[in-house]
Amino acid sequence: MSVLFTFSSIAGIGLMAAGYVGHTDPADGIAPNSARLKAQSTCSAQTCDYRYEWTTCQWVFLTLECAPYDSMRSLEKKNVRPLGTKAYRLAEWVTDLTPQTMYRYRVCGKASDSSDFTCGPELEFTTAASGQPNSPLYNQQGAVAAGTMSHPVGANQGRDVGNAVVFRDHALYYFGDTWGNGWWRTSTAAYGTRRWFSGDFPPLDDAKVTDQHFQNGIPKQFVVYTDREPEFVFNQDLKKDERYYHWPTSNFIRPTAGGDEALLFWTRGGFEGGIHKAGTYLDRVRPGDSTTRGADGRVLMWAQGQADGYQPLDIEQDGFRFFISCKAVPPGWSTRCFLARVSPGSATNPAAYRYYNESTNTWDANQISLLCHDKECPSHIKGGLFEGPPYMGYHPSITWNPYLGKYLSVAGTGSGVELRIADQITGPWSQPTSVPGTPEGRYGFLPKTAKEGLDNYHAREHLHLRSPDARTIVVSYFHAAEVNSPDNRAVKLVKIELEKTMQRP
Repeated sequence: MSVLFTFSSIAGIGLMAAGYVGHTDPADGIAPNSARLKAQSTCSAQTCDYRYEWTTCQWVFLTLECAPYDSMRSLEKKNVRPLGTKAYRLAEWVTDLTPQTMYRYRVCGKASDSSDFTCGPELEFTTAASGQPNSPLYNQQGAVAAGTMSHPVGANQGRDVGNAVVFRDHALYYFGDTWGNGWWRTSTAAYGTRRWFSGDFPPLDDAKVTDQHFQNGIPKQFVVYTDREPEFVFNQDLKKDERYYHWPTSNFIRPTAGGDEALLFWTRGGFEGGIHKAGTYLDRVRPGDSTTRGADGRVLMWAQGQADGYQPLDIEQDGFRFFISCKAVPPGWSTRCFLARVSPGSATNPAAYRYYNESTNTWDANQISLLCHDKECPSHIKGGLFEGPPYMGYHPSITWNPYLGKYLSVAGTGSGVELRIADQITGPWSQPTSVPGTPEGRYGFLPKTAKEGLDNYHAREHLHLRSPDARTIVVSYFHAAEVNSPDNRAVKLVKIELEKTMQRP
């Protein structure tokens, strides 16, 4: 009896023997003593057998060493009937694991009347510490590409970031460090729908702007400049004139009780007569328009070198709006995220912010993150939330997900994303569940690329695009391989279907 046995994997094509192609999916539901091992399979035999194998690993200097697989760490499922020719999910819980331990695993399969198993590639995960919630579950067949944030061909090259916020009667999408011929001082914006995203993303309409701020099909200046702010600024560090840019890496905030809209963004400087003043600024948006009031409504929130710029999250509760700052931890292999909060009516006052101290479970006036810098990060300084991959420096999104009844974080890895959940925004947060990028985009994410020296970045959930029950979320990421592609479709979207409990094939 012949069988086609197929797994999906971040590791590419697996072994081929006797008509089998083996692949393995990333684990989820990772707890201190258990995890859900996953794969996908197509079985053309009458029935198939599957075997899950796992073993412990540890780092010895810079080498990962794993114990051999043995029968004491395996789970076999026999005589599984195929569901036609369509690939279906395999998912089994394994138990009796040790907390805070790295495991390697694989899933193997064969026709029930065959004697030889074929195994997919090996993957790793680390079990949670005591008290951590299980990492989130998702349907690996429900993670699919969902279109792009497109805009007119030739209107602008290299739109990236793709933040969005519900803005008046639409969702406003805005893009960073983008420019066109003859001008660089621009952060473009566009309107889109604000309803549940059910199909391919529609072309974005240009945000409404006045004629003097409109050029080449896009708003020329989303952050408006004055005549005192030249296009070139002398950079003392580089000892040369330099074009500068603004990078709106965050969502809007409502800084006053009256609901005034404002954009919080990072800039390399150039304000006030061309003097470099890098830092995090807040610009109020002009009534009836989508451009900012410029210098007339601008507040320097956190200057570079004096404070860590905190960016707003899509979380507002108990009279507070929450903010996050993520920064590299020496030697740069990971990123720690720190938390702040402020009442919306005081959001334009940097002194009103309070910062979460995980060690004391208090909200302090001093930024805990400042004690963790490039040269040293004391062992007693922990992330206000969690520690993750270096690409979390672009800031993860955090939302309240009513389907899960948990807080949900989406953080980029430079390829795909990691999902984490928590009962409280201050944690404890779960171990990450991986939704990886693959060459064929099996989970919706294309792989990172070195074509232009960049990986995928700025991955985040779009709160207003998720399904009404919040079971399916929509995530965007900037795919650097297409930064100068002819159609400029660089900001891509992915739909991810979450799960509460294990669903058997």
